[in-house]
Amino acid sequence: MPALLRTELRQEHLNSLCKTAVDILGGQSSSHLCSVLGGGGDTDIFQVIIIEPTEVGIFLKSTTSPTDALCCVCSPSIKLQAFIAGARHHLDEIGQDR
Repeated sequence: MPALLRTELRQEHLNSLCKTAVDILGGQSSSHLCSVLGGGGDTDIFQVIIIEPTEVGIFLKSTTSPTDALCCVCSPSIKLQAFIAGARHHLDEIGQDR
């Protein structure tokens, strides 16, 4: 899988990613994004992509189980559309198994 980063992430980085996921998928940043996108505060955000020069952060919230989320750090060369489609399918499938 050449599109995935093959580096070990420090615990501090993992904690930061989790904090970002909580904020952007359901916290204060989520509310701000909904307002900017015209959805008001009633719209849920299920996907956020943060593109940086050295990595792509992909944050997905399950549409079937709102407490499940997936946070991925990938290289900029990732085939984004295919990756997201597969990740979304598996994440939502996990939520249905409960």
